[in-house]
Order: sequence, then C-alpha cells, then structure tokens
Amino acid sequence: MARRRAKSEIIADILHEAFEASAKTKLLHRTNMNIKYFPRYLQALHDGTYIESLRGPDGTTLYRTTKKGRELLGKLREIQEVIEDIRKKRRSTKNQAIS
Repeated sequence: MARRRAKSEIIADILHEAFEASAKTKLLHRTNMNIKYFPRYLQALHDGTYIESLRGPDGTTLYRTTKKGRELLGKLREIQEVIEDIRKKRRSTKNQAIS
C-alpha cells in the first residue's frame, strides 16, 4: 500500500520543481498534486517568500524558488534522509523479529 506524502515532502517537491521558473499548471502536474490543495501550498510558500512570482515573456505568471526557498529545500532534504534512514532501520528490525 502506498503511503501518503507528508506535507514537508509536498513542500519540497514544489520548491524543487520551481527551481527554474514554472507556470502554475506545470508545477501542479509535476508535483502530482490535487488541484484542490495545490493553491494553498503555493500561496503559503509565496507568502513566506520561499517562492516568488514573475512575468514570463508571454505575460504568464511564473513561480520560482527564492534563495530562502532553496535553503528550506536543503533542510527538508536533510530531514527526509534522516526519516528514510529511520524507516529502513525499522523495517530491518521488523524483518529480523519475524525471522
């Protein structure tokens, strides 16, 4: 059974995909998000200045990860690595207990 993504994973996905300026629709699809929840995350990241909006050459609004957002992404990735290590150890311990 697939597990649901944590909010921190969703935020990291959005920040990663917005590294290069991207339109909202592109971010939505690349992060595999529900259209109902995506605007909330995007607005929160924008309000927190982790993502900035700018105008593309054709006048569309693009979103790009800011320096503050890149720093947050680095921290989130570190945390995700620690969590994944804990999960692996827990699975290994569980498998040993079953044997």
